[in-house]
Amino acid sequence: MKQLISNYIFNPVAKTIVFNDFTSLNLEGLLMVTNISDNNKTVLYQFNDSGLTATILGNVITLGFDTTLMNANDSLQIFYDDSTLAATNATAELLVALSEDLESSVVLLKRIAKILEPISVQDVQQRQRVIIDNIVGGTITTVGTVTTVSTVTAVTNVQSMGGVDYRWQLIDQARNTYSNSIRANIAF
Repeated sequence: MKQLISNYIFNPVAKTIVFNDFTSLNLEGLLMVTNISDNNKTVLYQFNDSGLTATILGNVITLGFDTTLMNANDSLQIFYDDSTLAATNATAELLVALSEDLESSVVLLKRIAKILEPISVQDVQQRQRVIIDNIVGGTITTVGTVTTVSTVTAVTNVQSMGGVDYRWQLIDQARNTYSNSIRANIAF
């Protein structure tokens, strides 16, 4: 990642620049060093100019340019490309993206768990409780044995079907219908 270096010590007599924020540098990362104190804006090093050379030892750059007539207080504009910083930033960006994905995944998992959890109108045996408030029709009559029915207009007073109390059949059917319709709409 290209950055402007502002924390340095310039020694024009020794033709060195010490980078205070680094312990070691790579010559491949050094892009340009310019003295911006004089009116000429003198370029002291440029990576693609074979006439402007430099060597690096640790965090010290020794320039090939003759800087002996310059002042130690001159302002230098130094551009350095720190690939380790770029890798660190890329890793940090990746971690942020992964944490955002993880947060959205957790939200989705919470929603799925909420949909799948039992609803509050179940009895102690986890059976769905259904309450029928109004039965329209008025009179309830009991029918004995029916062998064939062509048209049914009303069903009244059904106590059991197939040996099971009709209320539990309604409860089971309601629970199964509800859970099957919810599960059918979940996409993974």
